[in-house]
Amino acid sequence: MAKTQNKSFLPARLVKGHLWYVVFYQVDSYSSQRIRLRETHDLNCIPDPDDRLHKARFIIAQINAKLPFGYPFEEAFREEPAYANIVDAIAVAENIKCQSDRAKTVEAYQSMAAIFNEFLVKQEWTDMAIGSFQRKHALAFLDYAVFTRKMGNRTYNNYLERMKAFFKGLKEREYVAHNPFEKFRRKKLSGKQRRAFSKR
Repeated sequence: MAKTQNKSFLPARLVKGHLWYVVFYQVDSYSSQRIRLRETHDLNCIPDPDDRLHKARFIIAQINAKLPFGYPFEEAFREEPAYANIVDAIAVAENIKCQSDRAKTVEAYQSMAAIFNEFLVKQEWTDMAIGSFQRKHALAFLDYAVFTRKMGNRTYNNYLERMKAFFKGLKEREYVAHNPFEKFRRKKLSGKQRRAFSKR
């Protein structure tokens, strides 16, 4: 993608009031006019102010990274995946799921995030954009869980549900367009073996 020669854009900033939104300016390549763009990105649907601010900062970073290349008027940006780093995005997802009063729930999601980050390091995927993480990458993680970590079906199902939950939260906040874990099926669990009591 060729870098635009136009330096007339103004970087994104957050405006907080009754409604929160991100405002920035870009030159329309067709009219050559600088346009004011105001986007909410569903920020006002996030009830927790800290979560909302975290999401806003990611949005601003994403927009500012793309402004020198003509965003949003260049065609290349119409379907482009999110720029948020996958490690940072998973930290957001972990924080969302750990807003629980149940210590076991918090511990389970913290452990899941740590295992997933370990996998990203081994694969050298820590610089990947969250929007680039697709079904094939999700399958690689599940294979890692089965063949490297030697998990059984019950643990596999727990991993799958937690990763689905992470990406569901990210999808709701527009970090990703699709949940890459959504179409994987749970594994069948073997029934409990029971022995009849012998009469004495």
